[in-house]
This record gives sequence, C-alpha cells and structure tokens, in this order.
Amino acid sequence: MKSNNKKGSLELSVNSIVILIIAIAILGLALGFIKANFGSLSQKLEQSTAEIPDAPMATASEPITIHSENLIVGKGQQVPVKFSVYCPEDTGECVNTMIDIDKCDEAFSKIDQIEKNINAGRTQQFNTLIIFSGTSGQTYLCSAVFTYEGLTEPYTKTADFAVKII
Repeated sequence: MKSNNKKGSLELSVNSIVILIIAIAILGLALGFIKANFGSLSQKLEQSTAEIPDAPMATASEPITIHSENLIVGKGQQVPVKFSVYCPEDTGECVNTMIDIDKCDEAFSKIDQIEKNINAGRTQQFNTLIIFSGTSGQTYLCSAVFTYEGLTEPYTKTADFAVKII
C-alpha cells in the first residue's frame, strides 16, 4: 500500500503565510515611523512660524527676502524664520529649492526646512527653524542663500541679515 504524505506541503504553506504577515506588520511599522517623523517636521514648522509675519514678497529684483533683517535670539534656541523666494521666469521650474545660511558658520548650528519646487515667475514662502549657537552678546552678519536645480546652470541668490545672540 502506498500512502501520500502531504503534511510537509501544508506546513510550508503555513510558514509562508506567517512570514508574509510578519513582513507586512514590519512594513506598516516602518511606514508609520517615517510618516510620524516627517509629518512632525512640517507640523513643527507650521506651528512655530504661525505667530511671525510673512517675509515681504520676493521679486525679480529682490529674489530672496527675510521676515526680519535683525534677529535677536537666545543661544541654542530654535528660532522660526520666514523667507520668500522668487523663481526667475527665464529659468524654468526651480526644482529642489533650498535655503542655506552662509557667512556666520560660528553662529549657525542647524536649519530645518522642507525642499520645494517653484514654478517659473512665482514666489514661494519658506518656513524654517534655525538654531544659532554662537557666543552670547555677539552680533553676526549672516546670509540666506537660495539655490535650486533648474533647467539651466545652478542659480544662487543671497539676502543678508544680522543675528544678535543674547
């Protein structure tokens, strides 16, 4: 008498299903973690910049503006700063637009922001959180540098502002 033993194929099927369920659960946790972290940055930016005025509208003659040219901040304090950026009409879309801080490396510690794409001839507000960690009692001259990847060569414009650390 010949007997068929199909128990092995059933066990393989159950193991595959268990592994698939565990993989889906791990993927769900990973996606939740990523959403929570990136979602919190945008929420943090919106909440912290809500009480300060918008930067003056940037134009072709002044492609980057800041809400205040004189900032007074506490050392190590996270400071909300608003910028307005203009994307020139003759360059196509401004892709991966970022704001960087230059000239005051000893005062500047960190900037949190979200990259944006700006249509040609349009202006976009940037809400940022900046940490300044310079020497208390010092005033630093900084530059906000606007760069983007466009259809032509890289484009960079700056706007100067002063930071006094108390």
